[in-house]
Amino acid sequence: MSSSKDAHQLVLMQTIFGIISKRELSIDQQIEEILKAGCSLFGEQIGIVSRIERDNYYIEHVHAPGFDIYKGQKFALENTFCSIMVTSNKPLSIADVKNSDYRKHPCTEMGLESYIGMSITVEGKRFGTLNFSGASPKDSSFRETDLQFMATLCDWIGNVLGYSQMMDRLNVLASQDSLTEVANRSSILDFIERCLERHRIDKNYMFSILFIDLDRFKQVNDQLGHHTGDLMLNQVAQRLQGVMRPSDRLGRYGGDEFIVILENTTKEEAREAAARIQELLGRPFTVKGQEIVIGSSIGIANNDSVESAAELIDIADRSMYKEKNAKY
Repeated sequence: MSSSKDAHQLVLMQTIFGIISKRELSIDQQIEEILKAGCSLFGEQIGIVSRIERDNYYIEHVHAPGFDIYKGQKFALENTFCSIMVTSNKPLSIADVKNSDYRKHPCTEMGLESYIGMSITVEGKRFGTLNFSGASPKDSSFRETDLQFMATLCDWIGNVLGYSQMMDRLNVLASQDSLTEVANRSSILDFIERCLERHRIDKNYMFSILFIDLDRFKQVNDQLGHHTGDLMLNQVAQRLQGVMRPSDRLGRYGGDEFIVILENTTKEEAREAAARIQELLGRPFTVKGQEIVIGSSIGIANNDSVESAAELIDIADRSMYKEKNAKY
């Protein structure tokens, strides 16, 4: 039996190596296949990658056909067997829950009769756990080689999650303005194109853009220096973010120009939003202990009869300059 299991484990190890070598598989698909392989090896029905934050246990990835367990589910950490691992900082294996020291643990209320788990570390920090469990006890205890196999799985999953987090950071950097940390020009253009595509599919979907140009900002740079100007731009972005709805999108188009995308907004609502923003940006800013008053000119464009983001921005840009020329 032992040699048979060892052979099965070797085959699964080779299978998993093949899984993580397949570049065409997404991160979710790779982890799903790893969970399937783990369930097969241990004869369990449920495979979970959890994320632990303070006293909460979140299911990040799961393979549990036939069970009402799903990604995103949240539990109190103390009600999971994983809490024991967190406390002891050691792996945990329970072949027969009812005949173990854990028979009164809250997790038994979920019907789990066997369990094996180990912590997952991502970039040197504990991320959560990898665990396999089932509704039936095991005929024999888990072996040391089982824990070794778990350690290998945890290392692989930790590497996969680490790569995923690195790519997420790179994607953020690629779409984020480095100074203000709002969306950058390319990201905002891409979002407008997606909004236009949505409008082509659903004619009831409407949106507007506000093209914001700061007034007297050149004077700030010339008289107080570019560092003060950069601090000003950060404060402008923070003020704008403070009045955005969850569905709105803010981006820095370049220099002292910002764009706000307002989804599902009428023309009148867009004009009202522009008026609120102008009032907001007209209030004094305090930069390095000095009070500065600027202001803004805002052009508005709706997605009526336009074919591209560039065309829509051009309409809003011309509208903005018309307003600015009327003021100065």
